[in-house]
Amino acid sequence: MNNQQKPDSSLVQNISRFAYAVSGVAAFYLAPPIVRYLRPDMFRYLATEFSYDLATWGSWGFVIVVIIASFFGFSALLQLLVQALIRSFSRKGVF
Repeated sequence: MNNQQKPDSSLVQNISRFAYAVSGVAAFYLAPPIVRYLRPDMFRYLATEFSYDLATWGSWGFVIVVIIASFFGFSALLQLLVQALIRSFSRKGVF
């Protein structure tokens, strides 16, 4: 069986690159508030169950996971919004 996928168009690739760039900047600017507000609470929660070292590593791991999740979530949302805008404008004859 010959199941080949056709490559993405250049428009889809550019939308994806744009979304990754914008979400990378957003994740960069979201990192300090995430560290300031989520890490102490996570540390306190983990410190009640585990040792100090494990709670420290766990709280930083949680911060990294939240930042990565915000990057990919914002990227996916931005790609969907841009593609929806392009589809709505193409129906109206703008493009």
